[in-house]
Amino acid sequence: MRGILKGFFRGRCYGSVSVGAIVPGAVFRFPAMHPPSDPLDGLLERWRAVTPPLGQTVAPEVRQRIRAVRADGARAEWRRRLEAAFAPPAFAAAFVSACVLLGLFLAEVRLSRLQADRNAQLARSYVRLIDPLLAAPSPGGAPARRP
Repeated sequence: MRGILKGFFRGRCYGSVSVGAIVPGAVFRFPAMHPPSDPLDGLLERWRAVTPPLGQTVAPEVRQRIRAVRADGARAEWRRRLEAAFAPPAFAAAFVSACVLLGLFLAEVRLSRLQADRNAQLARSYVRLIDPLLAAPSPGGAPARRP
């Protein structure tokens, strides 16, 4: 018996069988090929066995998922824009300095308002100290006047 493959070169390959190997009338049967078992095969078979419930439409669920993705995308887009705006160091430094200046301005406004209230209270107490008749109420409900 000669070899099965003869002249195996790149670009051409052919097989030859010796004359005595072929028996007239004999049926040649190929051996059964069993592919190697894959762990996903069982899962795929289980997935094929599950059928979706009939009579229910998928459209409402699909629309709900699309709305959820769009809402998440809008939130992500706003955040991406904000991060892109603060990415340059010059803008970040300008923003921080603007926040500091705004804080100083608001503190100054608050302190000036407190100082104005205190000055008004001191002025009222000074007037009461100098002219005690202004502080005493008259029987008619109007402030008492000096004669």
